[in-house]
Amino acid sequence: MNFHCGAITDMAVSDCVNMAVTCAQDGTIKLWDYTRLQPVYERKFNGRAECLDLLRRSDVNKGRVAAVGYESGIVRVV
Repeated sequence: MNFHCGAITDMAVSDCVNMAVTCAQDGTIKLWDYTRLQPVYERKFNGRAECLDLLRRSDVNKGRVAAVGYESGIVRVV
């Protein structure tokens, strides 16, 4: 498996689907299907990603939405 180019700064694991989300120093966010051992989504933003959390599951988001905080103070919802 290919991971991040820098250190992973945070990780969250879903309680309703087989998914984990990681963020890293290089600004990359990756969503992983940990049963298939493959990334489902990957996106790189400028700046260091510091923290993340998965939003509570609802009928709308299906437990697949994360909020990621960056060192600049920006919060991205993916």
